Amino acid sequence: GLTSIGADNTNVNMGNNHSVYTLFNNEIENLFKGNCYCHILHNGVKWGHQHLTIDIEKFLMMTYAHFSRSAKRIEELKSYYEFYEQDFHIQKTNLELQKECITAIDLYRIITSLQYKLKQRLDTGFFGIHCRQILNRIPSDTSIELQASFVRFISTFLEYVDKYFSQNVAILEAIGHFGNGIENLTWNHIQKYIELTKIEDLNEDNLFNEFTELKLTFEIIKKKQVSLFDQIQFFLSNEQEKDTNTSLPMTIRQNEMDEKDEEDQT
Repeated sequence: GLTSIGADNTNVNMGNNHSVYTLFNNEIENLFKGNCYCHILHNGVKWGHQHLTIDIEKFLMMTYAHFSRSAKRIEELKSYYEFYEQDFHIQKTNLELQKECITAIDLYRIITSLQYKLKQRLDTGFFGIHCRQILNRIPSDTSIELQASFVRFISTFLEYVDKYFSQNVAILEAIGHFGNGIENLTWNHIQKYIELTKIEDLNEDNLFNEFTELKLTFEIIKKKQVSLFDQIQFFLSNEQEKDTNTSLPMTIRQNEMDEKDEEDQT
């Protein structure tokens, strides 16, 4: 089978020679090292900031420090948001809408999509409509300098992310096929994943039979004129009815036994 272990934010997960991954890798073959992409993306932005002409991180920290020092300033900030009809808790609301976790199946699509979009910005030189409008209003030499810093920022970010993403790109790409739906999943995709993970004691004959049965079931469901939701509801209602019919005779027999016990006691 497959086993995963996490040791995030602990001192045993640091270093190249005595980290958890290194020690386990010495004992277990075919061990894949995972990375926290929240940290990777965050650190990539921090490295990219060094190439901007303005220290945005410092400016944000100063702004945060200014308003967080007193309750009066916080109220002033709230009144500013109310004046411009902006939700003061917009960031909190946005976070609540996000998924609590991201699986490895989603990771390949998310990172490759991010890389592609940023590379498109480098190729086209488009950094947003508002940015272009501002660049057109400032002196040309300043505009050229700023655009060059944007290119360096994105390039540095992409290099940092790729340094970690390329380590597991093969396994993440193989896993990613499982997120495309059963209709797009092929046996070749599954075989490639098996070859990469090298799962022990896996009966591929049984797995192939289960896979083909699953594909067949999906095709049958698609051909029906009833929506998938209604089919699931119908299946669940039948299962509940079976449980009710099964439990009813048991309840009757239990009541009969209780009555018999009462008669014996009398």
